Amino acid sequence: MKTSYFHRAKSQALPGVIAISRSVPFWFGSIPRYPALAPGAWFKSVEQPEYEQLYAEILEGLEPQQVWNDLHDLADPYEPIILCWESLKKPDQFCHRRFAADWFTVHLGIDVDEFQLS
Repeated sequence: MKTSYFHRAKSQALPGVIAISRSVPFWFGSIPRYPALAPGAWFKSVEQPEYEQLYAEILEGLEPQQVWNDLHDLADPYEPIILCWESLKKPDQFCHRRFAADWFTVHLGIDVDEFQLS
């Protein structure tokens, strides 16, 4: 599994993409979604420390292995690439897709890296 953002995934025509955001860009087209990993309605109204706490509460209600399996089923036959909006190009940017990636590492011992162009 990898993580990325909508603009990169669209420009690279990446297979196996799954949206874990509250919305999907209209220009992206049809894409599988996994709303259980989307942030709450608070996502634009809180600072990073509170965001992390609130998102951790969402993750606490999920079973990591089941989420991992669900994402692989949605992406089959490709490697899942979970997407949201943020490019993470600026040092002060953060994104819930990376929190989800870290959650998989902590609970399943599996590293989930950001997709890199070859």
